[in-house]
Amino acid sequence: MIENEKILENLEKIGFGRKEAEVFLELVKNPGANGSQIAKALGYPRTTVYQNLDILQKKGYINSYLDKEITLYEAIDLNELFENYKKEVNSATKFLKDELNKVEVNGKQKQFYNLNSFDDVKDRFRNILKRAEK
Repeated sequence: MIENEKILENLEKIGFGRKEAEVFLELVKNPGANGSQIAKALGYPRTTVYQNLDILQKKGYINSYLDKEITLYEAIDLNELFENYKKEVNSATKFLKDELNKVEVNGKQKQFYNLNSFDDVKDRFRNILKRAEK
């Protein structure tokens, strides 16, 4: 069970919601499960499971197929999943690094002071007066 918890924590670190991670892990363990089976295994309402299956499918992490009018789900190939994820993260970080360095900084920044007591006010005024021009 500890291994599952570590897997779930790491799936969360790469952007899965907690329930998404739990549903995904269940599909890794039991490929070809339907929503009702997943809900029973996890102890969640079927609506919660189907919402998360929809999210996972939209993100491209799982596939679904019909078998005798029942929708079954399976996780995509894990190597493909993590290669795609790595490419996306590398692309996003390169873009952000380049673009954030181009962002113009607006003039002088406002200065704020944290004044919690009368002594803080006195100290701040003392420092301002020391630096003031004659």
